[in-house]
Amino acid sequence: SRSIFVHWNGRHWASVKPPKLKDSALYGINCSSTGCWAVGDVGTFYRGTHSLVLHWNGSQWSRATRPSRKGSLFDVSCSSDKYCGAVGTLDSNSTSLNLVENWNGSAWSSL
Repeated sequence: SRSIFVHWNGRHWASVKPPKLKDSALYGINCSSTGCWAVGDVGTFYRGTHSLVLHWNGSQWSRATRPSRKGSLFDVSCSSDKYCGAVGTLDSNSTSLNLVENWNGSAWSSL
C-alpha cells in the first residue's frame, strides 16, 4: 500500500508530497503552530525495522537525522518547539525493550 500525506491549510485538505521511504509505517504524529513530528519504523519483519522520525516544517516533510536504532516508535508528544519525546520498543536479540527518544530543539537523542 502507498501512504497519502495531506495538510490542513485552514480552509481545506491538500495533498503533500511525502518523503521517499520504502517499507515504512507511521504510528504517531504531534503538531504545533510551527511544524509536526511523525514517528514509526522503516524496514521489514524479516530484516528488522529501524525507528523513523519525520518532520513537517510547514511546506514539506523530511526524514530527521537521529540515532539509528533497531525497533519502532509508536507515539510522539511535544510540549514546545524545543522539547519532544517519542516512545516505542527497541528490538535487541529477540528481546523487546523500551525505546525513548528526546528532541532538544536541535537534535534527537536516545535516552
